[in-house]
Amino acid sequence: MAKIAPPKNLDEVVKQLLASINKAGLTFSENHVKRFIAALDTKPFVILTGLSGSGKTKLAEALAYWLSEDTNTQVCMVAVGADWTNNEPLLGYADAINEGRYCAPASGILQLLDRAEKAPKAPHFLILDEMNLSHVERYFADFL
Repeated sequence: MAKIAPPKNLDEVVKQLLASINKAGLTFSENHVKRFIAALDTKPFVILTGLSGSGKTKLAEALAYWLSEDTNTQVCMVAVGADWTNNEPLLGYADAINEGRYCAPASGILQLLDRAEKAPKAPHFLILDEMNLSHVERYFADFL
């Protein structure tokens, strides 16, 4: 990842991100990117909505990869399952058979949260893809 000078304003951030997105072979309008960055600047939690295949996941992924120095440790993408009825796929659960044992989810979410806590100045990204496949209030309420 090439180092670039820190941007001075929103227009410069948008310009740099658009250049990175275009270099990756993706196309987004300046308006969409500007609105996405402004939303993240307001609160570091954004839910993107839109038609299937419109690029919501790719936009989030492009930003995460652009801002991360090590995408293996700072980015976690998880496909939400239609069968998610509670927060166990996100946070794991206590083993009912073996007392004191905890079963962590295989998604890597807890590891991402742990790394984010240990390196609070570095950006970390959790991208939940296809959140609409299950009832958000059932599995995401603890985060909200």
